[in-house]
Amino acid sequence: MNHAKTAEYLEVQAYAQQQLKAGHIKAYCTGHSHERGRYIEVQTDQGWNPEPWWQEFYPEPWSGSNDSLA
Repeated sequence: MNHAKTAEYLEVQAYAQQQLKAGHIKAYCTGHSHERGRYIEVQTDQGWNPEPWWQEFYPEPWSGSNDSLA
């Protein structure tokens, strides 16, 4: 598994650091998951945002069968 940091990731992380220093966000954290790749989450005055601020890739919407009987 490739965990290399892409240029885009490094750019967004640097932007998060700037936002933190400027007081626009309270904190940020980084991580990696199989579904999202690398991601960055931020905390504002309202708390941690429920969705990642940035992530490498977005899973395809599930397009499986509909369980309705219609």
